[in-house]
Formats: sequence, C-alpha cells, structure tokens
Amino acid sequence: MNVCARETNTTDNTLTSGSIVIAIVGDLTGPTFGVPDGKVDARDIAFVAKAFGTYEGKSRWNPNADINNDGKVDAKDLAVPCKNFGKTDP
Repeated sequence: MNVCARETNTTDNTLTSGSIVIAIVGDLTGPTFGVPDGKVDARDIAFVAKAFGTYEGKSRWNPNADINNDGKVDAKDLAVPCKNFGKTDP
C-alpha cells in the first residue's frame, strides 16, 4: 500500500511502524513482491501498464502504479518508468 496515503501527521518525519523503501522513481518491481530490484526495466513498465486506466475501486487498481498519487493510473504514471528506463541504483 502507498504509505504516503496513510500519513496522518505531516509535521514531522516520524515513522512508528512499517518500513520505507527508497528506490529510483519508476523502479516498482523485483523478485520479491513489493521490493524494487535496483533497476528500471520492462517489468516496471508492465507493472504500470497492467493497472493503466484504473482508479480506486476498479479490479486492476494498484496504488503503487499511481506514481504521482493523483488517484488514477494514466499516461503520466506510465511515462515515469519509461523516462527512467535503464537506470540503476549506484
């Protein structure tokens, strides 16, 4: 689930439960579900494409594919892994 969507106190940087994953924007997939693999590749593009055209309540909706957090998965979200395609963590 998108952690930012559950944030209730935006006045500090305190995390009391859960974890934060830091990754290249657009690196959404890896061998372990929900854990990026350090590279933006075709699997990441396919991940967003699978949810393309959806919004909350739709059967293929995935909040992690809504990269810009605007409540829908559209061309703006798909453009991100396309733009960063081939980038890897240093």
